[in-house]
Amino acid sequence: MANPSDLFARVAEAAARHGLPVLVIGGHAVNAYGYVRTTLDADFLVCDEDLAAWRRIF
Repeated sequence: MANPSDLFARVAEAAARHGLPVLVIGGHAVNAYGYVRTTLDADFLVCDEDLAAWRRIF
């Protein structure tokens, strides 16, 4: 998966398919607001009660 937007699209699709909320945080969230922050990871915030479901998805 060379393009980070592919990852975000796949996570968004999984969230919609399974009815799970997810929030992008960290450097990519900052970039979405137009500020440049170089980052190589992707950070997601999920609800505690949804963690097991997200682990199965990932």
